[in-house]
Amino acid sequence: MLKGSMKQQESIKTIQPWKRLDSRLVLSAKPWVAVYQEQVQLPSGRVLDDFYRVECRDFVAVVASTATDHLVMVRCYKHGMGEVVLSVPAGYMEQGETPLTAAQRELLEETGYAAAEWKQLGSFVVDGNRYCNTMHLFLAKEVQWVKPCNTDETEEVQVELVSSRWVAEAIRKGEIHHLVTVSAVATALMGGLDQD
Repeated sequence: MLKGSMKQQESIKTIQPWKRLDSRLVLSAKPWVAVYQEQVQLPSGRVLDDFYRVECRDFVAVVASTATDHLVMVRCYKHGMGEVVLSVPAGYMEQGETPLTAAQRELLEETGYAAAEWKQLGSFVVDGNRYCNTMHLFLAKEVQWVKPCNTDETEEVQVELVSSRWVAEAIRKGEIHHLVTVSAVATALMGGLDQD
């Protein structure tokens, strides 16, 4: 056990959650986004009348690795960032889809690649304060190209094969700064991307 961890555990026990007193839907553009204005009470007793919680659809992200240690990435425009970026294949889950089914569909649609070996690397809340949504992350190993990609008119993608070392270095240099991609690749490296 690390030094100080008992004190840390004791302090964690004293942290109390906020109490939700009221919640009002102020924007609904389902299935894309819903914004709630909440009245919450802090442990101190202070009441905040305008804490905003945001809900978006859950999504999947896929780190897809070939047998030759290349990652299948997509170069695409991200309107929120206003930039063309190099990203891992990712997309929203459809209603009723499991995370794995959504990941397999997104990889095939965006890149034309498929894999027989899949490993779920975890599910991660995007914003701990506002919630937003959950990213379900997968590693697809020894992917192979099976057909042309099938994207809709809102997605113009260019598929690129790059070495995992190059991607890791681009992240370190800040050349790749899209958090979904950064966290996906880092988690995949921790989860065995570079191991047989």
